[in-house]
Amino acid sequence: SAGRMMQRAYVAVPNFWTLGKALDYLRALRDDLPAQLYDVFVVDPRHRVAGAVPVGQLLRGGRSQKITELMHEAYTVFTDTDREDVANLFKRTTLTSVPVLDAADRLI
Repeated sequence: SAGRMMQRAYVAVPNFWTLGKALDYLRALRDDLPAQLYDVFVVDPRHRVAGAVPVGQLLRGGRSQKITELMHEAYTVFTDTDREDVANLFKRTTLTSVPVLDAADRLI
């Protein structure tokens, strides 16, 4: 299942942050950042995925820009999604990461 395959380390930021706040947060996490970080997930107050921002775009944007201005829709999978379905999703798209959700649609 997707829950068994997932990398447990990820970065999520609130949907009301600016890029500057997100960058400062990433710098503060320096030693705790995942070794491979492709996307920063954007979440609402209930920790539900609102979208994702590729790290490259985050670095190129202006500090005062809202994170939601660069955010794109994120494909998501649930913890119990079959691993073949997850593999097929990656084959059909250009995804490098995908957020995994629990039964309440919260990012885990």
